[in-house]
Amino acid sequence: MYINMKKILILIMAIQLILCSYFIVYGQSFDDQFNGDVNDGLEKTSSFSVKAKVIDVVTEKIEIDEENQENYLFNEIQTVTLEVLSGEHKGEVVTVENYLGTNEVSDIRVVKGQRVILSLDDFGDGNINVYINSYERDIPLYALILIFLIAILCVGRFQGVKTIVTLSITILIVFFFTVPMILKAYNPILISVVSCIAITVITLFIIAGVNEKSFAAILSTALSVIISGLLAYLVGYFARLTGVEMTEGNMLMHIPQNIAFNFKELLFAGIIIGTLGAAMDMCMSVTSAMHEVKKHNPQISSKELYKSGLNVGKDVMGTMANTLILAYTGSALPTLLVFAAYNTPMMDIMNLDIIATEIVRSIAGSTGVVLSVPITAYIVVLFEKIKSKRLNAQ
Repeated sequence: MYINMKKILILIMAIQLILCSYFIVYGQSFDDQFNGDVNDGLEKTSSFSVKAKVIDVVTEKIEIDEENQENYLFNEIQTVTLEVLSGEHKGEVVTVENYLGTNEVSDIRVVKGQRVILSLDDFGDGNINVYINSYERDIPLYALILIFLIAILCVGRFQGVKTIVTLSITILIVFFFTVPMILKAYNPILISVVSCIAITVITLFIIAGVNEKSFAAILSTALSVIISGLLAYLVGYFARLTGVEMTEGNMLMHIPQNIAFNFKELLFAGIIIGTLGAAMDMCMSVTSAMHEVKKHNPQISSKELYKSGLNVGKDVMGTMANTLILAYTGSALPTLLVFAAYNTPMMDIMNLDIIATEIVRSIAGSTGVVLSVPITAYIVVLFEKIKSKRLNAQ
């Protein structure tokens, strides 16, 4: 059974590596998956991005009238010669003007030999507008991912292979099921629940095998995530959260697919997905510990087994709840700095949609993780009782 499982996992991993390599090399875009025409209503104007390498740079200062200096957005201009490295214009040499101001965050200052992303706007009449969109960042990111995968394999060995397989399947489900289905106007909450169930079942079956322990963890994870979602929905309803204040909310209102999103449903779908990892971790930890206790002490009573599950959960609960809260706090850190800098009153902060939304995200998710401890302990005890009755009946 071990050898068969190992062969199956290696085969799945090989297929996933081939698929990932294809998307990396050929740059598969979301357009093919979402069946959306991003050029609708743009009068035959198409926009696309390509990779390019800087061949030469000439930087010049712009003469600025000191009396009207505030009216100038740029004070430097770079004349950049680039070689296109991808797309149908690969090999062509283009020259663009790159305007620079004093904002180091938004300015894209380039040097010779640097690789960048060019955006091209094709107007269909032979004229193409070319400009530097961003630095090329994918190679360092791929390197980081590779280091992460190597670390998993070095530490986890065969269990690490299982981890990589489940992680890959999770990514595939999110990008090739969850996102496309929501963009096709299906209910976000329903899609997120289905996605979470699929991810939980596949992950726990691969990691722990198809057994009683996995079933208990799956059931308790599902209940914990549903509780988090319901709690977030109820609080969001009474707090009148809109969901539009999230960073991409306004952008989603004007996407070319012309979908009228229910932003409340989208918000709570995100909370359900965001809670899944921590809930699954907690439920599996408690379930495994309780099975070990039962294995080494078969005569333990249901009450004592339940208490042992609670004790294990209490040790993990604090750090796991912190994980969710710190993750959401970290994402909102720039906003918190703005409030602190302007001495915004606490009453104003607490009643802002964006802050209330982040609080609901973190607290609802953490509540689900905390409640997963007694839920898991109860389900494991229930499964053990059913198992004992079945054995006694034989």
